[in-house]
Amino acid sequence: MKKSIIRWLATSVILPSSLAYSAGAADYNVVAVGCFPQGTCYVQIEQEAKNTSCPLKNQIRFNISLPGSQAQYSAALSALLAGKTINVYLTDSCIDDFPIPDWLQVNK
Repeated sequence: MKKSIIRWLATSVILPSSLAYSAGAADYNVVAVGCFPQGTCYVQIEQEAKNTSCPLKNQIRFNISLPGSQAQYSAALSALLAGKTINVYLTDSCIDDFPIPDWLQVNK
């Protein structure tokens, strides 16, 4: 009985939730960086974003008023100007159907 309960938990709770969540880190080439008047900023990337379930994948978006967002914007702009790639950990949260970063760094 106890083994069947554990199997049920593993297949019905743990396994499906791990399959639905796809966040993770990957390297991207920055094509453009900008902000909209309402405070949503974007980093346009050359290839489609990986590790996200958001439907639109050619930009990473964030709200510039949130803590850390101005530093992420500056890092992405620096990468664009220097011709460097960025490494971004994307979440499964979306703004306007684009993924939101948890953290972002410029690669050497």
